[in-house]
Amino acid sequence: MISWRECKLGDLITHKKGFAFKSNDFKPEGHRVVKVKDFTSNSIDISKCEFLDESISNQFYDYRLKENDIIIATVGSWPSNPASIVGKVVKVPKMAENSLLNQNAVRLRGSDLINQVYLYYKLKTTEFADYLISGAQGSANQASITLNDVFNYSFELPPLEEQKAIAEVLCSLDDKIDLLHRQNHTLESLAGTLFKQWFIEEAKEEWEEKPLKDICEIINGFAFKSGDYRENGRTIIRTMNFKNGFINNSDVVYIDIQEEIKYTKYQLQKNDFLLVMVGASLGNFAIVTNDILPALQNQNMWNFRTLGNVSQHYLNFAMRQIVEENISSASGSAREFFQKGQFYQFMITVPDNETMQLFNDNIEDFYSKIENDRLQIQTLENLRDTLLPKLLSGGVRVEI
Repeated sequence: MISWRECKLGDLITHKKGFAFKSNDFKPEGHRVVKVKDFTSNSIDISKCEFLDESISNQFYDYRLKENDIIIATVGSWPSNPASIVGKVVKVPKMAENSLLNQNAVRLRGSDLINQVYLYYKLKTTEFADYLISGAQGSANQASITLNDVFNYSFELPPLEEQKAIAEVLCSLDDKIDLLHRQNHTLESLAGTLFKQWFIEEAKEEWEEKPLKDICEIINGFAFKSGDYRENGRTIIRTMNFKNGFINNSDVVYIDIQEEIKYTKYQLQKNDFLLVMVGASLGNFAIVTNDILPALQNQNMWNFRTLGNVSQHYLNFAMRQIVEENISSASGSAREFFQKGQFYQFMITVPDNETMQLFNDNIEDFYSKIENDRLQIQTLENLRDTLLPKLLSGGVRVEI
């Protein structure tokens, strides 16, 4: 393309590898340290970060992060586990600024020749991900890439003004997506506040308590075989699809739709409450929304479905309280797990029908808005993911 020129990534950036902080240096509070485990799909979740003692943090000034820094995970899993894949690229958000970067990751900053946000989107392409995976080495459970793998990536680079214009188009889509996510988080918070106020802080003495066995059934999932998975058909929901209290439908698997009749008892319904009951994700939960239905329930999760004497929305918020209060009571050895019999004995307050119905109506309104936002998010993400490779390859050009 006229005015686009071949470049090598290593010639356009400066870099800094993360530091191998010692585990005994971490404290409950202090200076935040970002690890690969804190990476989300595109950003950093600071809620579970560890901290370094402030008294020694100044020794590591060179490892501090700035907003819009790009970080690449140099150690991770193979593509079969995309959540922790080696070569994952994230952009540092404002809230993570000044955090220190831990080992197994490298920080990139663009030179004057490349726009930092454009660089981020360039490294988010499937082309770059495939390039890194093709050179990755390691065992069956862990893969790694070298800095030379990163630096030797070559691509066509447009003039700086066109880079900025491309970045603005993609940023505008991501900003809308982020706004919708924040709206949903606000709605979830409002719903939780309403439940706490009505049924915990202002609970009435005459409301009866009943064990969960009288309130709901706990439905096991089915152990679908990976050999039966197909590229399309009927959706299967796995525990890895749980994200922020909902189902992330970007990485689901399928079975032949003709086989669905065998699995009728595992069909999910709107507002079902799914709970991971075993393994590293123990206690994670997700609410089933219409946008992922019809779908089937996989193993390693329970489905809590009301028997009708409380609304499903009320049960779902009561279950959040139960999980939060009892997550530490799980038993097991290498893989922690919940006991179904134990859950059936947990007590739940049953309010009067009028209060229950009023709460249900409010929450249904909240969740209708959440579902609409989720559909908009999916549409915008599909548009962004379609435009991304075309804009960055020159297949679609922007006006300057």
